[in-house]
Amino acid sequence: MRTVLNTKQDILLSMKVIGFAFLVFFMGCVPAAILPPTQLRSPEPIEDNTGKYLCPYTSDGTVSEWVDKGLAARIGSSVGRYAGEKAGKKALENVPILGGWLGRRVGETVGRNIAIRMCGGWNVMRSSTDLSFNKMEDLAVWMYVVHSSDGNYNKVLELTMEVYPEMKTGYMKAIRNASKHASMQ
Repeated sequence: MRTVLNTKQDILLSMKVIGFAFLVFFMGCVPAAILPPTQLRSPEPIEDNTGKYLCPYTSDGTVSEWVDKGLAARIGSSVGRYAGEKAGKKALENVPILGGWLGRRVGETVGRNIAIRMCGGWNVMRSSTDLSFNKMEDLAVWMYVVHSSDGNYNKVLELTMEVYPEMKTGYMKAIRNASKHASMQ
């Protein structure tokens, strides 16, 4: 019985086996392709402002009043997030990992509160919203399908992510999941 690889054929065969195993192992880890918005089905919005996530667009396709206000004063949320992160890091500088995490959380909360204030506050936001969603994923996919070709889409999306920080990590995942489900049908 031979245990040492000593020929080119043995090495080549081993490389093929390793390559095949690598391919099989990582095939499930390949990110799903993102389909163009025209190939995805848009979730149905709630036709009022009672959902957990207020839509930045109105039913007539324009941006809500709160989005206009927020875009005009958008710099405030970035300043708040930065200040909160610095304050958290300073407060816990002897505990670097926790300080950085707390700083990001505080910064995210401060940034969100400033973004909401810059948009006019929850009362203005609710009163100028006529579409909403109960799930962030539905809002994300709806925005992508219905408005991603709009000229100001990226700005509206960034502001929406300031108001709903969970969209920062959930947006692409929601679009990938919608693409995956659409390609299976």
